[in-house]
Amino acid sequence: MATVVITRTTCDRCGKVDERNGAEGEVPPVDWAICDLQYRAPGAGWSGGGRRIYRWLCPSCAVLVKDILERC
Repeated sequence: MATVVITRTTCDRCGKVDERNGAEGEVPPVDWAICDLQYRAPGAGWSGGGRRIYRWLCPSCAVLVKDILERC
């Protein structure tokens, strides 16, 4: 019997799936992106509040988000 480990990553925007051999943990595939948007809560500093949106994006969706951010 053999054990095969496959890392599967799914785009949070379009649902595209990337599968690769081996265990890579929290590392996105090459050319994929992680988008991290943070909202600050009332009060001083960033600790203990706010909201965080954390998404994995395939290359196509990453380009769209990058274009939007660069226009800001």
